Amino acid sequence: MPSQKRKQQAKIIDQITPGQALSVLQNLWHAYPDFRPKIETEIRKALTIVDCNEVARELESSLDFLDEEELYDRSGPSRNGYHDPGEMAAIMVEEVLTPYQEQLERYYEMDMHGEAKELCKGVLKGLYEYARNSSTPFSQYAMDAPAEMFGWILDEWKKKNRKKVDQAEMEEFIKKECSDWSKYK
Repeated sequence: MPSQKRKQQAKIIDQITPGQALSVLQNLWHAYPDFRPKIETEIRKALTIVDCNEVARELESSLDFLDEEELYDRSGPSRNGYHDPGEMAAIMVEEVLTPYQEQLERYYEMDMHGEAKELCKGVLKGLYEYARNSSTPFSQYAMDAPAEMFGWILDEWKKKNRKKVDQAEMEEFIKKECSDWSKYK
């Protein structure tokens, strides 16, 4: 009987949604201040796992899923004037980048500059690979957006990270992984 009860208890954690899990975690945070250091340690562990190649693949895939039909729906004449398809494509690329930019900001706020650097590398590589490899109809409208975003994200990272060692590492990464765009370093 005890093993069956353990089975039921073990399964309950697998049954909750991410939103419910967040709510439970926040409730525990407020109800048990003595456990905050342990919770903080676990959160930091989860946040420190940044694989720039995984980030690049995820971003490239997300950009590849941008749909030309949605682009057509969002561009052209509207009540607010005319929206150029190229400009709308750039906006849609920016929308895909928003969660990455927000995560970069969270890393800076938590003074996790190493993680920010790895995330930034992944975003840069993802933009570069998308520009090089994508042949979707949408990508034809967004031809300039990846390079523009690459330059902007790199500039923003440089403003937040002024360490010569990190900047040299980023330059080397760009030369190796994004060689055609090394002018942005």
